[in-house]
Amino acid sequence: MNGHQDIVDLALPGTADAPRRAREWARDFLEDLCAPDDVRYVVTLVLDELVTNAAVHAGTPFRVTVGVKQGTYRCVVRDERTDGAYPRIIETADGYGRGLRVVALFSSAWGVERDATGTTVWAEVDVEE
Repeated sequence: MNGHQDIVDLALPGTADAPRRAREWARDFLEDLCAPDDVRYVVTLVLDELVTNAAVHAGTPFRVTVGVKQGTYRCVVRDERTDGAYPRIIETADGYGRGLRVVALFSSAWGVERDATGTTVWAEVDVEE
């Protein structure tokens, strides 16, 4: 990739400014990769929703990873939450619960994994080259 890293990660505290920090960080990474504008928009949007969910619901520090391999961008957010509600799409009209619906809409695949050390929510965005 022209000497650029194709995977990066960032540790964030579970605070209200985490989504903004993650968006700025992802934009820099995608710019370094010379990703097209539409790819930058979609990947940043998906990552923002994953980070927002972690910041709002996990209440723990978390690690964000973004990588690209063969036209697929993978966004991963891993927090330290081992209990509580499992991240899922919620049917609601009150303004909450739409984040994972956005992730599902713009991703080719997404999922949730939980083990004894935390919860991982990931999404993949395929790009036609």
